[in-house]
Amino acid sequence: MGPVRVRTAPVNVANRIAEGHRGATRVVVEPPGAGADRLWRLTRDAEEVLSIVPLPRLDDEFIRQARAAQLDALRGGAWLRTLYHRDVIAHPASLAYVQDVVAAGAEARSAPRLPTWLTVVGRKVVAMAVDPGRLNGEMLFIYGGGHVRTALRAFGVSWQTSILLLDESGQPALTPMERGVLAALARGAKDESGARELGVSPRTYRRYVTDLCARLGASSRFQAGVLAAQNGLISWLA
Repeated sequence: MGPVRVRTAPVNVANRIAEGHRGATRVVVEPPGAGADRLWRLTRDAEEVLSIVPLPRLDDEFIRQARAAQLDALRGGAWLRTLYHRDVIAHPASLAYVQDVVAAGAEARSAPRLPTWLTVVGRKVVAMAVDPGRLNGEMLFIYGGGHVRTALRAFGVSWQTSILLLDESGQPALTPMERGVLAALARGAKDESGARELGVSPRTYRRYVTDLCARLGASSRFQAGVLAAQNGLISWLA
């Protein structure tokens, strides 16, 4: 690996930095706003984009920018794969955004825990949020070298252990048991009757309830069922 040159570049300088030279690693730090602009420009021109987005809900500005850039990339034939936090299905705006890009040809999977926020563009550039909780904040761009290979390995491991986020109809890919528990909660069923309907022990049923309430951000069991129905995760008649 060649020498690593680290610099914090203002927009007018950073925007002139080209792709990393062969055998060298180039690192650029972009300020808030400029980093997102740079990422979405790279995305639009890429043939492949691999992303890990670890937040359970995405803010409106990120959704607006990401949707536009990713749809442009998909129209140009790009291959997009993204790993999302599994709780993104409980946030209507985030879920709608994911459904839009998947319908256009992107692939989306989920996991309960993800290592960090990162995007690998064209297997040449790694983009990372300096603060993983602020996807529109200061951003780090790494061009070339072993850092890109490390990011690709991290993405590959996380992808292999993830599950589908949406099913073939574009709805959240809940298991039949999870849908059954949510439907029972929406009807106000007691633990014992819900467990009996689904053929599991009350202890197992309660474990599903606890997990689903946490994923949906619900403060009560009935609220979990209501939120699931409102977000299209189940039918009121399920």
